[in-house]
Amino acid sequence: MTSYSATTRGVRVTVRTIYLTDQSDPEQGQYAWAYKIDIANEGSVTVQLMKRTWLITDGQGRTMRVHGDGVVGEQPTLEPGESFDYTSGTPLPTPSGFMRGTFHMIVAETGEKFDAIVPPFSLDSPWQQGGVHRKRSLLKSDEAACGVRSSPHFQPRKLRPSRKYRSWAIREPRKP
Repeated sequence: MTSYSATTRGVRVTVRTIYLTDQSDPEQGQYAWAYKIDIANEGSVTVQLMKRTWLITDGQGRTMRVHGDGVVGEQPTLEPGESFDYTSGTPLPTPSGFMRGTFHMIVAETGEKFDAIVPPFSLDSPWQQGGVHRKRSLLKSDEAACGVRSSPHFQPRKLRPSRKYRSWAIREPRKP
């Protein structure tokens, strides 16, 4: 599976994506992806993720901007050497596209603000015409590598659109 990574001021952001076959309907022009983000503080100061901004571009070049507080309902604080990861998702009306973004961070000790770059990453499906895409046989291995279905306690729910941000989120159900 391809991973994309960028480091800004000691904050390394790594992204892995997976096409969600079971939540897509190509005949209806509905395609869905999950992406796993790992944010690692490789710097020497404590930082906190306050907000995020996404630019989501479909295969026809239409771009949607999504901006909001934190990620998946959290504003994680990372001391040097710590990391935080989460899985979320996005729908598109085309079989391919890409995303890029920014995590708006602060240095905990000083309150200094800076933006950690989320590298551009490709959203590819088996139905993509032309360009790079994954074969359907690779999708299951991608799911395992992304952690989407590797745990018996993690069964992702259907992606549900958020009215406020028009993005989708996958949340792990509470353990009994």
